[in-house]
Amino acid sequence: MPCPFYKNCKVDMANSDVIPQSTGRLCWGSIPDAPQRVHPGSPLPVFSVVSARYPSQDELKEVKNLAVNPFDVTTKTAKSYPHVYSNNNYNQAEFGAHCAIDGFKTNNAHGTYPNQSWGPNASVKPTDVFTIEFGRDVVVNELVIYLRGDFVTTGNSHDAYFSEITVKLTDGTEFKFNPTKTRNAQKFDLEGKTTSSVTITGFVTDKTNSQGWTGFAEVEVKGYDVVA
Repeated sequence: MPCPFYKNCKVDMANSDVIPQSTGRLCWGSIPDAPQRVHPGSPLPVFSVVSARYPSQDELKEVKNLAVNPFDVTTKTAKSYPHVYSNNNYNQAEFGAHCAIDGFKTNNAHGTYPNQSWGPNASVKPTDVFTIEFGRDVVVNELVIYLRGDFVTTGNSHDAYFSEITVKLTDGTEFKFNPTKTRNAQKFDLEGKTTSSVTITGFVTDKTNSQGWTGFAEVEVKGYDVVA
């Protein structure tokens, strides 16, 4: 299986209770010491043999979700990659920015597992940021956003939605996109640019018939590693 935390790692597993300790190059640390997820009921895998190898050139070129990291934590400084940071986080763990890159796409409610999300404070400013750092240069083809959609058909929904966002890459490229009010995956073309991070900012919120809250249930960045 591909290691989600570093580009130069492939992990093969079969029946064990320990994942090898990290050296910074090959893997990401032992499972027992990994940061707690917001859904503590999830079982940890049990393996007896774990080996790691460098991936092939073809494997590095495979298009994949470059953003997923279920062991990320909401801190400004990365403890593993990919890492997400936002300056606007509500004061409960289930609404931390890391919840939007953990691989869970459930988006019909808000709260704890399986409904964790990036849930910022009710007032999201155009200057607020949601930045995914990859820890190396990658080629990005597509941004996929699952808005948190705690919507109701009558009355005021808990959630509003972002009707406009700006996406910034480290090469200076900027895109403006217009999400719609839907729980479905929304895909935006990033044109195969090379970058070491993706920053979503420039938030414009449509609060019509809502309490004004917004959020990302999951954000994916489809692309592949830069191969020398």
